[in-house]
Amino acid sequence: MSKLSNCIQMLILLQSKGCKVKVKDLAEQLEVNERMIRHYRDELEKARIFINIESGRYGGYSLARNSFLKVPSLTEEEFSAIQSAQELLSSDDRYIFRKSFENALHKITAASDVHDNSEHTTYIVKEQRINYDSEAQKEKYLKINAAIIEKKKINILYYSNASGKTERIIHPYALFTYKGFWYCMAYCQYRKKFLDFKLNRILNYAVTDENFIPEKDFNFDDHIGKTGIYKGEKIKVKLRIHPPMAIIVSERIWGEEQFIEFHDDRSISFEAYMEDTPELKSWLLSMGSSVEIVSPEKIKNEIRKEITKIYNKF
Repeated sequence: MSKLSNCIQMLILLQSKGCKVKVKDLAEQLEVNERMIRHYRDELEKARIFINIESGRYGGYSLARNSFLKVPSLTEEEFSAIQSAQELLSSDDRYIFRKSFENALHKITAASDVHDNSEHTTYIVKEQRINYDSEAQKEKYLKINAAIIEKKKINILYYSNASGKTERIIHPYALFTYKGFWYCMAYCQYRKKFLDFKLNRILNYAVTDENFIPEKDFNFDDHIGKTGIYKGEKIKVKLRIHPPMAIIVSERIWGEEQFIEFHDDRSISFEAYMEDTPELKSWLLSMGSSVEIVSPEKIKNEIRKEITKIYNKF
């Protein structure tokens, strides 16, 4: 986009957010570097459109109160994107805000100058359904989110694979979704460290009147892995993958610095830096006889032991 287009788009983003937005996030949205975002701010201020700037870890840009921008109408491409998102999320039983999202989109499209005159040409194939009460999950999400905003401690009865049912007091910091399930990243007073709590495994909960003081240097990314929610030792994984899994694996990014080489027999050589976690082993086992583990030897031995355990059960 041109400089003028990006300046206008930045204003729209700031107006739609209604709060501080980091320069890094604006740069990612506009697909430019952070230096250009500062340049756009200077250009806007020349036109007497002033942007508030707050420095520091929790700082960012925000639109001045007296600024006003009429948001342009949707383009046909944007309208199609909204329709596509509506079809995708409406068919996803895992999305707990599905009905609210549909209602919001109806309001957006009703106010748009673009209307749907096209034939229905796209379809969504449903994935596995999640086995929980979506309304109960939605209520739990909203109450925990309110506790995060108000910095309130929560008493929970939690079920984990390792400990079974345990009572905990947690300091909630963030909500996130992974593979269709919602999680809360929180400091656990029982374990004295940050943990992720799967919402559907929180059997009972009560938001208390007691506040907690959040850690100033908390960074969400420090507590999850690069390609999943589990953190582990970074290792270089080398595989030889045969059909039918070869082409399937080649269609996704599984790790950092991923390299794939195709061979005449339709197999691939795969290399990537991945984290040594249960998810890695589950992924390797899911490929069955299609995968050969070249290295590391440690992972090869662990998979061999797991296959032996499975074999002994038959």
